[in-house]
Amino acid sequence: MENWDNLSVQWLCRRAQLLSDNGYVHRGLVYQLVAYHMQSSDEGVLRGLAKMFILAGDGVRALEVIKKLEQLNPNAEDLALSLLRSGAHREMGNDAESTRILTRRLDRQEDFE
Repeated sequence: MENWDNLSVQWLCRRAQLLSDNGYVHRGLVYQLVAYHMQSSDEGVLRGLAKMFILAGDGVRALEVIKKLEQLNPNAEDLALSLLRSGAHREMGNDAESTRILTRRLDRQEDFE
């Protein structure tokens, strides 16, 4: 059993990633949620949480987290955020929107230069 009081946010996020990489997505989500409750305004924690929700198949919650990321940094229209948004829509069964997001990013040349 983990002693949750002495864990750092960075350790929790790394542990969540490791668990999800090894097929334990829902266990990883628990660690990521604990990190979120410790530092809810940390951009890395929010990105990890959005990714965990996508991997767990919950696109709706992933989009909620992505909206929080956009509110935190309104100018953050980066490739990673677009990929998260596309994955969230794909998990919700909205393949057309997912494809539109990816196509729009592919049309932007600065991502590949």
